[in-house]
Amino acid sequence: MNNIQIENLLEKLKIEHYIWLNEKQVQVSCPLAPWLHKNGLDKRPSCGISIKGKPKFNCFTCGESGGLWSLVDTYISLSRDFSLENLRDELLAKDDVSLSTKFESIVDNTDWLYKKEKVIPLKHCLRNYSELEKRCRAYLIKRRVTEKTAKEFDLRYDRKSDRLIFPVKDQNNNIVGAVGRTLRNEYPKYKNLFGFKSGSILGGLNKVNDRNNNILVVEGFFDLLVCYRFAQEIGLDVVCSWTAHLTKSHIDQLSSLNKIVFIGFDGDAAGEKGWQGIKKLRRFFIDIRRAKIPKEQDIGDLHRQQFFDIIAQLRKANLTSFAFL
Repeated sequence: MNNIQIENLLEKLKIEHYIWLNEKQVQVSCPLAPWLHKNGLDKRPSCGISIKGKPKFNCFTCGESGGLWSLVDTYISLSRDFSLENLRDELLAKDDVSLSTKFESIVDNTDWLYKKEKVIPLKHCLRNYSELEKRCRAYLIKRRVTEKTAKEFDLRYDRKSDRLIFPVKDQNNNIVGAVGRTLRNEYPKYKNLFGFKSGSILGGLNKVNDRNNNILVVEGFFDLLVCYRFAQEIGLDVVCSWTAHLTKSHIDQLSSLNKIVFIGFDGDAAGEKGWQGIKKLRRFFIDIRRAKIPKEQDIGDLHRQQFFDIIAQLRKANLTSFAFL
């Protein structure tokens, strides 16, 4: 099976929240959660699907594992949705279309989201005042995203799904996918769009300035949007890794920039775990240092002067005092 077939399968199983870890592995919310998980939820995706060799799955929460089609059979049995009985034949009968081919059919101009997916430019949302657009504007203000930053990152708003859309671009400013953040009280909050795999590229890579010597890695794209505004004042690049983890692709991208790397993961257990893993990879970088974020806070929560103080400490630090904490 290929990536497109897996994504079609997840759609059939009503799974919206998934993250591609690499070309062959995807982490998803367990399809069996409504019946086998406490409260019927899998808020932190705990089910892994591998298409390396024979497709298989393993959920670390409910303990179910085995061949991928046994997962489908179990889902049908529990959900009583017998319309899915021919799902395997339907999926495997489809053309073997690559992710890039699928995406090229969507992206054909700079106004891709607007023309193809009925997504309006976010600037319209900021300037018009219908009830829906007021709410969108209020959300951005709450998240401390200025109109200038929203325009610079080409943020969009999708009326149909009620999501803010963050286009993801490579260093050459080519669109490679998008991430949507719901404005509703629903799950999942974030959704990768157009085949985008968060492990494949750092967010904000297209904004990197060759003249800057330091680059800050934060977790989410809202952290990126807030920190970018401050970072421009002090000659600092900012990118996001989407989670408290760096993939091989992320590491390759960072090391190729030839900059001192500052890690600004959240001040929680996940951020600490991510840092411990990154320390083992320090040989790939000129120098790598961790920002000391207050406990249970995100770097995007910091006020302007707090941010400046933390970056100043990182710039003064040497490898011994910071990189191996």
